[in-house]
Amino acid sequence: MTCVITVALIAVPLGVGFDVHSALIGDLVYAPVILIVYIGVPVLWIRYVFKGSARSYGWCLPQSWRSAARDSAIVLAVLLPLGVLVSTQPDAQVLYSAQGQVRDQFLWCDVVLPIVFFVGFDFEFRGFLFMRLLTTMSRRRAYLIAAVLYTFLHLGKPATEIPLAFVASFGLGWLMERHRSVVLSAAVHYLVAVEILVLTTYIWLPLHPDPNPTLF
Repeated sequence: MTCVITVALIAVPLGVGFDVHSALIGDLVYAPVILIVYIGVPVLWIRYVFKGSARSYGWCLPQSWRSAARDSAIVLAVLLPLGVLVSTQPDAQVLYSAQGQVRDQFLWCDVVLPIVFFVGFDFEFRGFLFMRLLTTMSRRRAYLIAAVLYTFLHLGKPATEIPLAFVASFGLGWLMERHRSVVLSAAVHYLVAVEILVLTTYIWLPLHPDPNPTLF
């Protein structure tokens, strides 16, 4: 259970209010922090505490791209409609819309850097945490503990995103368990985030131009 304690004490506080943190210290500083805490620390922990290899915890490419694509499509079929629901909420539109950003800022902050964030987050929660739990307890308990901790990561986010995170943890965990690669869960996570970004920026917010909608 040392990995659970590590994630709870280090990773979750860093991730809660992730947009606030990146805004306060800047994306260029926050990205290396993510690399160190969500990738560097787990890799070292796996190597020197668990006496294992990061590859066995998902730090590798999937072995079968065909089945990986099929399973990723199944998870996306569940999560993308939930992402649409999140994007319709005024608090999500205020938080995630990229309106007003110049093109270069949009591409860097909302398209490129999130790749680093999601690879880090998913390696921490689906690789380091979840894969370790699978070896120390029942599958049901491993999925549940990983989902609860991952949901805590989304505290402070729009209200509808919290149950989405809980559901997503099971789908992304399933991908990790089947394919042993962080690439798939990070890619699915990223695509859902991009979907919400595009919908809040180009679809829903232009239909509701009030810059300060009532939050609920």
